[in-house]
Amino acid sequence: MKKTIIMAFVLASISPSLVRAQENNKGFYIKPYASYFFSVTPVEYPSIGGLPSRDRVFSINPVTGQQSTQSEDIMKGSFGAGYRLGLTGGYRFNDILGVELALNYYKSDVQDMSRQQATFTGTNATALSLEATGQARAYDIAPALAFFIPTKSEVFKPYAKVGIIIPLGGYSENITKITDNTGNVAISQGLFPNALRNQVIQQAEQAYAAAGMTDHNPVNPVMLLADVERVDRTKSNPTVGFQSALGADFWLSKMVAINVELEYRNVTVASNRRDMQSVSGTYTIIDRGNNHPQTGAPFPLGEGNLSIEAASESSKRINYHDHINVNEHNIVASGEFDPNQPADEVSNRLTFGGLGVSLGVKIFLGR
Repeated sequence: MKKTIIMAFVLASISPSLVRAQENNKGFYIKPYASYFFSVTPVEYPSIGGLPSRDRVFSINPVTGQQSTQSEDIMKGSFGAGYRLGLTGGYRFNDILGVELALNYYKSDVQDMSRQQATFTGTNATALSLEATGQARAYDIAPALAFFIPTKSEVFKPYAKVGIIIPLGGYSENITKITDNTGNVAISQGLFPNALRNQVIQQAEQAYAAAGMTDHNPVNPVMLLADVERVDRTKSNPTVGFQSALGADFWLSKMVAINVELEYRNVTVASNRRDMQSVSGTYTIIDRGNNHPQTGAPFPLGEGNLSIEAASESSKRINYHDHINVNEHNIVASGEFDPNQPADEVSNRLTFGGLGVSLGVKIFLGR
């Protein structure tokens, strides 16, 4: 009987302290943080405006146009490598379970996506220099369940969490830099639309007639490009990703802790549409069908500065679809293609997969 009374007294004295400990772990907290993610799932990049994801060095015969490849590599990477800033709000129910909701801004590292370097055969003269890079920016919210691991330490408090990622907005931006002396790139990039080409042919015919050149070859205008910079932005369809993390709080006081977290996240997004933002550089139009009698070089037909206003509609906007067919869509490679309308292409998919390290400050509210 005496032992029972003593045990009851001990339990009665301990129980309030346990309740207080449980209650001390309840409540809201906020956590501002910064992160850097490393790419863990590099994949081959999709084509950019018809440019393959290759790093290629080759030569071009200026007479026949025949190409000879010297080296070629696939370009791989992931937009999952980059920086993130975020703010998390959380609620802890007890010693073990909590919930979090994070708001994040993410900016990827600049990724090399396509590169072509060509010289004319037998010379060091540049035939083609082309480089395309990409960078992604995104906003998302990330709800998660947090599982706290009980420890005897008053300072070190580890935990794990798992959740989803819901993108709110963002885009990937591609910058393509081009110098082209072959005359093949301007048309494929939509920078030499049919309206301008027909106008140049008409003006050349009139100029040749005025100069007495009655037996000239058919006019064959080509556009050479110098120091071109083209900027495009691609928007994506809504999707849901996955996140998981291991972390620890190092408590400096009852209210404030330093937070360290190792996180894996993966989001795959499908392209919705791409819009040209700007284009700059200079062009020179020459007639590959007729040479100047004095210089022996192709006749110059004009020069000027590139602008987004002069670009074709099909190059200024591209709509992406899971499936395309010639009866319903404006496909570049089809005989029904209309350059005066936005083009249609099969959707690309970009992977944001990365392993990141975060450093933040956790502030407990109302403890």
